[in-house]
Amino acid sequence: MNWILFVAVTAWTVFTARAQILTLESNLTFNMDGINHHETRKVEGDTVTLTDEVDGFIVTLDYDRGIFMIKNVTSQTCFFSQLENIPVTKDQEIPIFVQEVTENSVLEHRGQNADVLQFKPVAKLPFSYVLLTNEEKVSQKCISQSSYWLETKSISRQRRDDCDTLCTVGLVVVAVVIGISIG
Repeated sequence: MNWILFVAVTAWTVFTARAQILTLESNLTFNMDGINHHETRKVEGDTVTLTDEVDGFIVTLDYDRGIFMIKNVTSQTCFFSQLENIPVTKDQEIPIFVQEVTENSVLEHRGQNADVLQFKPVAKLPFSYVLLTNEEKVSQKCISQSSYWLETKSISRQRRDDCDTLCTVGLVVVAVVIGISIG
């Protein structure tokens, strides 16, 4: 009887996936420099949303439009840039660690091998532009928020310990590959 119930549930799942966009959700727990992180990863069609409550950032990768959005939940600021600047594919489960840095700040978490991407805000975006160029679910997260376009400042594949001299101003996104040494 359990086998029959399993088949019925599987058939229903396949049927509903054809009727609507398939949504997948997974959770990734990892430890970065002694701090436990719990990242929720939600895939809806060509959009991947990563939420890490510890970092206070929501990252949305829009593969259909080729744009990514980073929202700082604390300051309610949104940042946008070209998706090609992020070395993560839709199928990879790699956590993305985001941190804002200022001229004199030092990255809080150090010592992991990572792709370190540094961006700087170059233009404030009007909401009409954000609404027109992004999927509605993405742009709705930035209603009445300050939104900025980001340009790549530097990209390096290195250990983050070396980042103190490189990462001075802007928004730093760290994609960490757990258990794999790159570089």
